[in-house]
Amino acid sequence: MCPAEGRNHRVGEDKAAARPGVADPSRVDGIRPSAGPRISAFEAGVAKFQNRSYTDVRATMLVLTSLFMLTTELDAVSMRRLAADMFAPFNAVQIRVSLDDIEPPAWRRLIVPIDWNLEQLHLTIQAAFNWWNYHLHEFQIGGLRFGDAAAAYESSSVDDPKVFEQTDVRLRDFTRSGARFSYLYDFGDGWSHTVELEQWLSLDLAPKKAQCIDGARARPPEDVGGIPGYQRFLEILADPSDLEHDDTKQWCGGYFDPDWFDLATVNKDVSNALKPNVKRRLHQPKPRKA
Repeated sequence: MCPAEGRNHRVGEDKAAARPGVADPSRVDGIRPSAGPRISAFEAGVAKFQNRSYTDVRATMLVLTSLFMLTTELDAVSMRRLAADMFAPFNAVQIRVSLDDIEPPAWRRLIVPIDWNLEQLHLTIQAAFNWWNYHLHEFQIGGLRFGDAAAAYESSSVDDPKVFEQTDVRLRDFTRSGARFSYLYDFGDGWSHTVELEQWLSLDLAPKKAQCIDGARARPPEDVGGIPGYQRFLEILADPSDLEHDDTKQWCGGYFDPDWFDLATVNKDVSNALKPNVKRRLHQPKPRKA
């Protein structure tokens, strides 16, 4: 499903701003439980069910009341549907992952189940960029390192910062849209990715697989030598007279286009991200002859 079709905003924020005459709930006086009137049992029940603060719920009540007063043409059925939509639980996250220090950027936009943990996100990122997943990786969040704790312990020294277990953190543990953190793959080449949690989504059907909905450009070849090696790689391919041209072209499978991105191919890879023993393409797909 397209993210625009999902109900993807927090209760009482953008929905209020989108309707003329409806007050911005964040600016309504007296919405804090400690300062405002006693919260109703209905509001308390909704807050508990949604795991949201009483402040958010009371703000939403103000929005619904304003809508009812300002839009008399809405019948009871429409109002009930509106309320159900606004209270629908989040079941997915829209995420943008981009490779750092490459211009123009290589990036992917993904829809991921909200209950997935960082290990599952790692496998999804690997699939989205067709990385081969045979190097170490880690997430860097708030100054802490998360990854395969057992593997990191075996290869660490006494002075290395501790790596916490990645399966202990789920996407639902993050509390706000716009949160950013880093994902590092291949400590030798040092491919750093920026992960941004763009939107919380309430899709009609809770997703069981990840999905790629947009993106641009190809990732560098594995083991190319990091950013400097990739720049040199592109220079060699662009110059047939370079002494390393033929060997380099053969090494990358005979073809490489830095602007390559095929949504159908990438989305298929992403949908199979959690399958065991999944095979990755060794080289970039060659263009079909006309």
